[in-house]
Amino acid sequence: MRESNQTLWELALNQVKETLSVYDRDQLCEGVLRMIAEDRSKDGTEQRNLIAKSIHIMLALDFYKDFEVQFLTATKSFYK
Repeated sequence: MRESNQTLWELALNQVKETLSVYDRDQLCEGVLRMIAEDRSKDGTEQRNLIAKSIHIMLALDFYKDFEVQFLTATKSFYK
């Protein structure tokens, strides 16, 4: 048996990274952007916890930068 220095968290995270498609990533980003837009329009805090957790997932899976570009673009249009 091959020994690994990776933690269970790292092993699971790598497995998710390998199986998550570009479509899945795009869907997650679009969903978070919709929740942010809804949160801003309603001045509510109902979805902020889910938004924060979703962003944490994107950071862990190393694709937050893709989301950040979309977020900044959406934010610019929101304040125009």
